Amino acid sequence: MALGKDGSVWAWGDASDDGIASTTPTKVIEGRTASELTGLSAVNKTVYVAIGAKAVLTALPVPLIADYATMTWTSGNSGVAAVGSRGVVTGKAKGTATMTATIKSGSGRSYSQEFTVVVDGTQPNGDANGDNAIDVADIATIISYMAGQTAGLVKEQVDVNKDGNVDVADIATVISIMAARARAAKG
Repeated sequence: MALGKDGSVWAWGDASDDGIASTTPTKVIEGRTASELTGLSAVNKTVYVAIGAKAVLTALPVPLIADYATMTWTSGNSGVAAVGSRGVVTGKAKGTATMTATIKSGSGRSYSQEFTVVVDGTQPNGDANGDNAIDVADIATIISYMAGQTAGLVKEQVDVNKDGNVDVADIATVISIMAARARAAKG
């Protein structure tokens, strides 16, 4: 089996009626066709980051399969936080900054989404995804990084135990922090 760029699934090798395996691929699941861009959505509209630390803002086309020509990022206050071309923000100074993602369709339509970045001087230990919460989403972020899905992730942030490696020890650190917080909440 193979997966097409459009999400279609192709298979070959099934035995035909005469018992001979086919070498011609057959589409077994239709893929999606791209559609017109109708908007831009935000995954994490507010992120907290320490001075010098990085976080990732995520903006997605609506619908997800929409064709678009460009997506750009701008910072409303680059003295507080800078943003790169892929939505990676870097805390520069204590304060709040508005980041704007703008997406343009091939036909010239434009959509924007605003994000708030709070640079507070400290980042919670264990916060691998920069959302100022320590939860299973941080574990998922670490696992994604370990699996090679590093796009949009910053090693220094995913390496929550700061040992220079992103590995199971980082997952254990997040679990330990979550457990300690749960115990403290109980009393």
